[in-house]
Amino acid sequence: ELVWNLTLSPAGSLHEWHVRGDGNRHPLHEVDIAICGSAGEGVTRRLAERHTTLVATSESDPVTAVIAYLNSNLAPGRPHEELPCLDPEHRQA
Repeated sequence: ELVWNLTLSPAGSLHEWHVRGDGNRHPLHEVDIAICGSAGEGVTRRLAERHTTLVATSESDPVTAVIAYLNSNLAPGRPHEELPCLDPEHRQA
């Protein structure tokens, strides 16, 4: 299969996993490359520590995104908004 689509609950989202910082594994630790719409440096770095490359793109069609990635012409991702990640209340939610 060319593309796997993961639907994550709010508690299982990359953002929640990143800010939680409890060391638990995430489903994306099982893949070599993940393509998303937007990602900050922190989650990108933390996934890389577990050998998963996270690539952001503005391409919304998963198959088109994978083909573009394989052809080295994937459009860049949307800007990542850091403020929600830095909100102390969000970190404790």
